[in-house]
Amino acid sequence: MSQMLTDRASENQILLAIEDKPGLLHQLSRYFRDEGINLTSLHTFRTPNGYYMRINLGCKRSAPEAEHTIRAIIADGLATLIS
Repeated sequence: MSQMLTDRASENQILLAIEDKPGLLHQLSRYFRDEGINLTSLHTFRTPNGYYMRINLGCKRSAPEAEHTIRAIIADGLATLIS
């Protein structure tokens, strides 16, 4: 059962490199809202290499609306897609 959950999460999960700045979560969440994508979980963490945000989406990351959203976030310079 846990393997199924792991597999499903990886299909719906993205990892972004981000800057630590006020309002970033609000900015990012608007992109997903505008495309009608539910965020099922979100985790931010810091490593020696910087800040990261792991987001689980309410759809597959390969869905057209998710791909469009990710491209827009990157194009606007809000984050870098890691995986």
